Amino acid sequence: MIRIIGATVCQIFFYSQSFSFNFVIGSQTLATPDYMVEGDLESPDVVVVDFMSYYCPPCKSLSEGALDKLKEEFMWEPVAFVTVLGAINGSDPVVNQKAGCLLKEGAFIHLLSKQLFQNPSEPVDNLALKHAVSKESVLSCIQGDGGSFHQGQLQIGRSVGIRFYPTLYINGRQTGSRSYESLKSEIKNQMSKVAKPSLRRDACE
Repeated sequence: MIRIIGATVCQIFFYSQSFSFNFVIGSQTLATPDYMVEGDLESPDVVVVDFMSYYCPPCKSLSEGALDKLKEEFMWEPVAFVTVLGAINGSDPVVNQKAGCLLKEGAFIHLLSKQLFQNPSEPVDNLALKHAVSKESVLSCIQGDGGSFHQGQLQIGRSVGIRFYPTLYINGRQTGSRSYESLKSEIKNQMSKVAKPSLRRDACE
């Protein structure tokens, strides 16, 4: 399976296998599948972690508002955006398992999240077709290890004591900021502590 992990008018990046992405919250080093991450997976200076649920209206507002803008703003910077799925009702395990298996098979989290926020109950058949992944492989995954993905996501939240959604961390510290401007300022402040060459889009023009 080959997945696109980022695309612009300048470049398209491909890779063919999944791996774990490590990040730090407080004193803990945590790991999540790479397909739960957008942005710089190699050596980010800033890691933004979004604990959320597809059944959480404030999560949808944050994801499709400030976070979408930030991902565009920092597309060419050493910033990683991590999504960690939680649970606020009895339907979350089902949608989380579905999401995890679609992502494992090659779906792209940015698009899939928009679709699941819109309709968490959308059938696997429809989503597999939209993402050009094998419906059979996704269903096999759900019947097999889909539950372990859901439990793994919940365990990340439990390990840092998540009590409500959405909860955001920037470089290991919880932030109460929700607006685009305030979050942008926090990210830039963290970036200023580490000097690296910029990879913004004008670098490829």
